[in-house]
Amino acid sequence: MKIQHKAVTADAIVVSGECYLVGAELSDAAEDAYMAIHNAATTTAAQLLFTLRSSATAETQWASIMFPMPGIKCSDIYANIDGAAAVGTVYYYI
Repeated sequence: MKIQHKAVTADAIVVSGECYLVGAELSDAAEDAYMAIHNAATTTAAQLLFTLRSSATAETQWASIMFPMPGIKCSDIYANIDGAAAVGTVYYYI
């Protein structure tokens, strides 16, 4: 098992196909930002797993979540991200 990652700066499918989600980060936002992670290939009728939020203030410019192994089994992973200069990173393995 090799944990992989994908940077996300816009709404996108992170992984297509069965995989395990092990964590995510949200950082570097120039304004309030959020990243919602879904267990699906799109946000239509998707199962929302969690949402990370950060703000432009120094105290909360970074948010993260990590899950104990083996992680969350997903059919696909889709990231919905919003916020100027927001950068998300999703960690997973196949």
